[in-house]
Amino acid sequence: MGIQFIVITGGGILAREYISAGRALEMDESALDQVGIEATRMNARLFLAALYPDVYPLIPTTLDEVIAAVELRKHVVCGGLQPGHSTNAVAALIAERMRADLLLNATDVDGVYTRDPKKGGESQKLAVITTSQLRKLLDEGKMIAGSYELLDLVALKIIERARLPTRIIKNEPEIIWEVLKGKQHGTLIMAD
Repeated sequence: MGIQFIVITGGGILAREYISAGRALEMDESALDQVGIEATRMNARLFLAALYPDVYPLIPTTLDEVIAAVELRKHVVCGGLQPGHSTNAVAALIAERMRADLLLNATDVDGVYTRDPKKGGESQKLAVITTSQLRKLLDEGKMIAGSYELLDLVALKIIERARLPTRIIKNEPEIIWEVLKGKQHGTLIMAD
């Protein structure tokens, strides 16, 4: 199929638990971001082990290291790169740098909705949404370690400036595979 994967793992529950513990110890946000990054890298190591030997054998820790690994024509697995950037922003940044055709965001929701379906009320899943429409839907309130919702503002701005088609889908292997084969799942985000 000619697809080269660059997988960026999030921190998930592990990151949230450690960040919560660090916050109780009164760590500052930058230090808490670093704790979250370490959790993403631990998750990346497990994912790498599951895919080995078909992937680059190290976890890149900088954008330049990711690019060098990709140039070896290997699939790459990494976690977070620097404080202040969610793994969504890291994924968007790498996709922009690689001039990717599509950023696939496999997450715990199956698309973008008109309202948060977890909060009740009438909500409709959208097939397509523009970056400006999505910005209006997202709560641009607090941006603290471990709190990123669907997409944070940094990720959305990178998607917008790169004019990078992005698809939000449910993180299920069969759905990911179907999307890679051209099936339309989730929500497509397009730059205005």
